[in-house]
Amino acid sequence: MKKILTFVASCASLIIFSATVFAAPANAEWTNVCGSGFAANWTGRDGICTGCSEGSKSCSGNYVYKFVCHGWTRECGGSGTAPVAAYGPSGYQAIRDEQCNTTIQIDVFTQPNYQGMTDYMVWYTGPCPKDAPTPTSTPVPTSTPVPTSTPKPTATVTPKPTATPKPSATPTTKPTATPTLAPTITATPTPTIPAHNSTCDNLRVISGDGALVPAKVKFEAAASDSADKIQRYHFFFGDGKSIETSLNTVEHTYEVSGDLEARVYIKDSQGNWKTSDACTTQVKIESAPIESHKSGCSDLFILEGQYGQAPTDATFQVTGYDNKGEIQRYRLVYSDDNQQEQTSRVFTERFLEPGSYEIRAYIQDSQGNWKGGEGSCRQTLYVKTKPIVVQPKTGTPLVVSLASIGSGVLGLALRTVKKRWL
Repeated sequence: MKKILTFVASCASLIIFSATVFAAPANAEWTNVCGSGFAANWTGRDGICTGCSEGSKSCSGNYVYKFVCHGWTRECGGSGTAPVAAYGPSGYQAIRDEQCNTTIQIDVFTQPNYQGMTDYMVWYTGPCPKDAPTPTSTPVPTSTPVPTSTPKPTATVTPKPTATPKPSATPTTKPTATPTLAPTITATPTPTIPAHNSTCDNLRVISGDGALVPAKVKFEAAASDSADKIQRYHFFFGDGKSIETSLNTVEHTYEVSGDLEARVYIKDSQGNWKTSDACTTQVKIESAPIESHKSGCSDLFILEGQYGQAPTDATFQVTGYDNKGEIQRYRLVYSDDNQQEQTSRVFTERFLEPGSYEIRAYIQDSQGNWKGGEGSCRQTLYVKTKPIVVQPKTGTPLVVSLASIGSGVLGLALRTVKKRWL
């Protein structure tokens, strides 16, 4: 009976131990995907991602950040768990080879300083093996041993002493030389250089908007650069005048009234000039009681296609002013005497061949006068050639070229022999 009880207890202990050891840990999981309603910063997207992919576990956009938190959480950063590491901003972040028992959150913003969130993804990597509970086995009860009878002592026979043998000489073994192993050379990983990112973010009027001509208007530009600071700012005021400076705030005096459009270009730390739709702004200058008619072509901007590879599509924008009415039409004249005329100030033209093209812009004011073609309304578009990937054909076979060279060398040798021996 005791053996049966012992066997049953052993089986029960083994079952409990197996259930503890082989219990499946919690799997890795998404805790939030693009505002799916769980928690974190709600965007109202209801799980619809525009810049994030669940399949590749990555997000892309203007300003992408990645935050890392210990343990399971629905929000890493913000009002949730404080992150232990942060990466960005950059144009791309992904969840790759992360540690266990870690929550990774990727946020996508349209503007710097965490402004304009559009997408986010929160991923828990799952518990570490050491986080699983250590199984404890139930001790098996042992049966009480049955006492045995004490045997009777038997007589001990004293053996006769035997002769001690003489020790034999033990041969000395020479040690075996241990070979020296050459050290293993470990390649130093090449550091990944983050991609450079710079943008022209905003242009706004600080003061003077709506003032009476002559009006002093103050502007402020905002830009960002992932590598270093912005080097220069070039302000175009919409009245045909502009200024380049290292300061992001300028003051300009308008001597013409009307609705004008100002624009700014920024020069980033790598020497690239950039602008954007966000770096344009409207300025209204009120007319004086006595003001003569003033109109003109302000600027010609090359928005796309500059230094493009042929064939390329270029986009241009023409701005102008008229203090007594509206601009009626716009015209672009190209260096090959082709021209476009329309009521819209934005033009698109395809350039098939590489080279430099002179572009002239004109506006037709409210009195029917065409003005422009000079100053800021005259620009040069540069179109690059396609890189040569195959050696071009010259029309002369290689065999003929080699034969020509060989015949020339042979002729020179014969001429030298004649001069020397004849």
